[in-house]
Amino acid sequence: MQSRRSFFDSLKPRDVELGEKLGFGAFASVYKGKYRDEVVAIKKINGLSVGAAQAYDREISAASEFSHHGIVGFKGGFRRGGNYFVVEELMLGGTLSELIKRGEPSTMSQFYSLFLPIVEGLAEMHERHFIHRDIKPDNILLSTKSHPYKAKLADFGLTRWVEEEERKRMTIVGTVLYMAPEILEELPYSFECDIFSLGVVFLEALTGKKPAMDKARNDKYLISEDYIDACTFVMKDVPDNLIALIKRMVCSPSALRPKAREIVTELKTLQKSSGGCCYIL
Repeated sequence: MQSRRSFFDSLKPRDVELGEKLGFGAFASVYKGKYRDEVVAIKKINGLSVGAAQAYDREISAASEFSHHGIVGFKGGFRRGGNYFVVEELMLGGTLSELIKRGEPSTMSQFYSLFLPIVEGLAEMHERHFIHRDIKPDNILLSTKSHPYKAKLADFGLTRWVEEEERKRMTIVGTVLYMAPEILEELPYSFECDIFSLGVVFLEALTGKKPAMDKARNDKYLISEDYIDACTFVMKDVPDNLIALIKRMVCSPSALRPKAREIVTELKTLQKSSGGCCYIL
């Protein structure tokens, strides 16, 4: 039986040119660069041990197999000087976090056009049995700094493929502010955790308010119901049906949350009836 080629051997280092540094985080440093004649983003993974590299390789190899207009595309990976690099589509518009700080999206039509491709991409991920596990504004990238912009879901460092016989995961991963209660309470979880995180992102995009947390009895941080109520109060010009959808997305138990494909259908229906009203107060 032929062994699977590593994702980090899919590109030849000589074909990749590292350019200016665009940013950095706990997980990776990001550079602008070139792959052959194409301008790309290059992530240099920080502090990846051999064991961690093997685990990450399995996950990113699987995630890189699908292509969708709402998901940042992979070109491949390579190794250089003992370091691991991921080459992907370049998005020059920054993150959704930065967009929200600028007071956008400012109309309902912008909201729908921004999020529909992302939810469609997430629906495809779930239908192929992938969980993203770290949906947050910093992991939604924009093509340009100004509208009309294309938004795509990025950072598959925590993505997991879910076997049919193992639909629940127990590993605690993700960003606490956007993390589903079942993860924080160390309960089994599945695709519904992504729906919760996306619902919190919707609230932040519609109100400009970052999630607020309550300290639960088990010393885990859970999203505050007061935060959800406060967001609802602020969203006076947001359609009632969208508010109701978001409340279902962030509800517990997780089984009551809608599937990603159902969210796509509801957003498209709302988009057709949207008058483009302004809602950022």
